Amino acid sequence: MDELNLAIKTRGQVVGDYKTSIDGKQFLGEAEQDSEYPYVVFTILNGVPEYTFSPEIASEAFEDFLVQFNIYSQNTSSEEAGTILRYLKAHYDNISLSVSGFKNMDMTRTNVFGPLPEKDEGLWVYVVEYRIHLQGSDS
Repeated sequence: MDELNLAIKTRGQVVGDYKTSIDGKQFLGEAEQDSEYPYVVFTILNGVPEYTFSPEIASEAFEDFLVQFNIYSQNTSSEEAGTILRYLKAHYDNISLSVSGFKNMDMTRTNVFGPLPEKDEGLWVYVVEYRIHLQGSDS
């Protein structure tokens, strides 16, 4: 969903510790070629509609999305990736995104995996999942 991707991308560019820690490098789907570490890649894993049978709110159908953020750091220890994780959680936990055509009901962190070492490339990776619940809007 383009509107949700744009909302997440826009939120990622808000000035603060999170943006500074990754030098503004938050990408949709995959990192740009030759991007320097550290950076974050986010992907919408799935979207599931929830229908209501009430004609009064038929235009206000709900949608649930699972979004994954992958933190990549190339460092001798996982400390840098852990710092970025802390900033990402502070930046995205329980916020209200501005998504065109929708009301954001909530954004809840559901899982964190890591730190996962990728020894072949000398990387540390955290995988963070969020559930985003949206409600359609007439406006």
